[in-house]
Amino acid sequence: DVNGDGRIDLWEFIAYAMGRRKTPVELLLYDISDGMSKRVSWALLGRQFEAIYHSSVLVFGFEYWYGGCIFKTRPPCTQCFGPPLAKSVAAPLKPSTYIPDIMSVHLGYTMATAKELKKFLGTDLAKKYRKDNYDIPT
Repeated sequence: DVNGDGRIDLWEFIAYAMGRRKTPVELLLYDISDGMSKRVSWALLGRQFEAIYHSSVLVFGFEYWYGGCIFKTRPPCTQCFGPPLAKSVAAPLKPSTYIPDIMSVHLGYTMATAKELKKFLGTDLAKKYRKDNYDIPT
């Protein structure tokens, strides 16, 4: 039951019969300002910001994120972004299904395989998101 409605529809049955399994998809949130945004944003910008966010997608036990190209790392990527947020006013955080000590936004599930995700990232997304069109401010 992928969508949690208590029923299995025809497409869920076919996917399951083909060996597909629902895999959790989560979002990790980081504050790349390490708390400075909350402390100085009011003085600099006239309103308070919780964080300067960086996010990554957590699926199949790996963290996928963009930084001029698509990266795949073991979560959490603390050496790059510091610790993931433990609480947030911007999004409902719950313990991760992959690493319960980490809080994440539960986005839903995928029936795709890890191999299909790798192909999608390497063909479709890698063509669209490149270093030459990477613009941090936007």
